[in-house]
Amino acid sequence: MSKQAVSLTLTDPSAGTPCCPPLSEHRMPAETAAVRDAELLVAAASDYERTELLLARELRRAPNESEIAEKLEWTVERTRYVAQVVAEARRRHDEELLAFIDPDAIDFDDTVDGE
Repeated sequence: MSKQAVSLTLTDPSAGTPCCPPLSEHRMPAETAAVRDAELLVAAASDYERTELLLARELRRAPNESEIAEKLEWTVERTRYVAQVVAEARRRHDEELLAFIDPDAIDFDDTVDGE
């Protein structure tokens, strides 16, 4: 297909202006809401992880869900939900990494007390 043919399919030949709105305008309201919800969940998961690490360093122990909720100014229910999402993402990440590890190449005799 030549440049001329591509150009004609995307513009109105008589006016020389685009005949199709940008792709973002084609989204249905439900799809737009779903994308926004997913973006907010990713941001919440990032906030959760960062806060969990900061509190663990500050408290010198693993923080409980009410401490994380208080620090983030979230409800305990929201904190539990985001914690589950983060745990699932970590589990999937670990499973993906296992595909690249050859258990026969690991020398378990060199480890001392799991170190």
